[in-house]
Amino acid sequence: MEKTIQTLKLDNRELIEELNEIHYRNTNILRELLRNAHDREVGKALNELSDNNRRLIKVITILEYLEGLEK
Repeated sequence: MEKTIQTLKLDNRELIEELNEIHYRNTNILRELLRNAHDREVGKALNELSDNNRRLIKVITILEYLEGLEK
């Protein structure tokens, strides 16, 4: 993982920003889908998207913590 991050030339702050952007886009998609959710398959997709957003928040929080330790 560390090699991948170094290869991409991303520091923790840039990685946090990228993950936050993904989180915000996912949240907007989730809101839009919730407005139009009427079928079971959409509900299942919404649950998976929501779970993914929770995971992103955890990763972002860990990266922010690690960034704080580096200072």
